[in-house]
Amino acid sequence: MMFSEFSFSIILIFIREILEKKCKGVVTMRKHYSSEFKAKVALEAVRGAMTLSELSQKFEVHPNMISNWKSQFLKDVPKIFVDKRRKENKSKEVNVDDLYKQIGVLQVEKEFLRKKYKQIFGKEPDL
Repeated sequence: MMFSEFSFSIILIFIREILEKKCKGVVTMRKHYSSEFKAKVALEAVRGAMTLSELSQKFEVHPNMISNWKSQFLKDVPKIFVDKRRKENKSKEVNVDDLYKQIGVLQVEKEFLRKKYKQIFGKEPDL
């Protein structure tokens, strides 16, 4: 049995509509990788034993993601060896600076209030 061109085009239209209806409901989900997996892949990339394309085939991850994880890994590695005692000292210094600023603000407020008290009551406040 032979299809005429008309019936063939109707069948193609029908198949196209079915495929469009099925594809509308399809939602692709992003893959989420654990930090351990990312570290493992990044470490392999840093070692340099395999190329990015070989790593992407081995771990089934896009080469751009491997490059991003590698650069992030290399950027964050020095933070592992930071002396925590020095970090605490810096935070104390910041607090001292903030306290000096607050003292300056309070002194200005005190002088302002002293002048206003003298204007209102005509005498210096008893402190």
